[in-house]
Amino acid sequence: MDIQAEATSFLAKVEALRGDTAAASEHLSEARGLAARAASSWVAAHLAECAAPLHLVNGDVQAWVGVLEFLVGTAVGANSGLFYEHRWELATHHALHGDRAQALRLLAAIPDPPLEWPGAPALPAWRAWITDPDDPETMARFERSLTGLNRPAERLSRARMAWLLGERHAWLGRRADAIRLLETAASGYAAMGAGGPLTRVSVALDRVAAPVPVSPRQDLPLTPTELRVAQSVAVGMSNRETADQLGVSAKTVEFHLANIFRKLAVRNRTELAASLTRPAGA
Repeated sequence: MDIQAEATSFLAKVEALRGDTAAASEHLSEARGLAARAASSWVAAHLAECAAPLHLVNGDVQAWVGVLEFLVGTAVGANSGLFYEHRWELATHHALHGDRAQALRLLAAIPDPPLEWPGAPALPAWRAWITDPDDPETMARFERSLTGLNRPAERLSRARMAWLLGERHAWLGRRADAIRLLETAASGYAAMGAGGPLTRVSVALDRVAAPVPVSPRQDLPLTPTELRVAQSVAVGMSNRETADQLGVSAKTVEFHLANIFRKLAVRNRTELAASLTRPAGA
């Protein structure tokens, strides 16, 4: 029964990567029940590893981070490259969301894996990027390292790393770099039939490739966070997409949006978009 539980959990991971989140959720629930009946502590811990792709594909950043914290804290995947990728992913999340110290603590005592491990050729460059995620040279070095990921077991890793870099270039306003890397990720996911993450990357691509809005006027009575929320909403992003981009919850976006509407005296998103570029006093 524990083997059946393990196989069913892998089906959950596969279905999430394929993009069938309903089937993934069903398999995951079934695998948990089987693991409980078998009283298999190993399979029980391993289930979180298979839940992570489902949360990522669903765009539930908080759930995904929570699973990563569990995986890193329990060393799930210690006999594979996933042991390193889980930790590097979590460190990246912290670095990109303002907690550089926590990111560095996660990596401090962990050496890079032997080169024969899946994903290992890119991990030193990924580590350097985490320490300085906005530096063009560390980003370029990380991108170059992706050419060393040529083994079948590294295809998912290569696409994911390109996705991360592309999203960061987009955040920094480097549209050409962002589009190149997001297209790399999309091509990689499409080639292996990974429709789940491909959908998320496609959303990012559509957002980056959209016409660049006019820069907002400088006298707006908004905090920096409110301004980022306002700009995202003004170009047509949903609250959930804005939350994913900023690394916060949809409720937090709703809170900021209510403050923005009040401060700018607007009633809807259309009026908000107009107010961002309207001359002061108009």
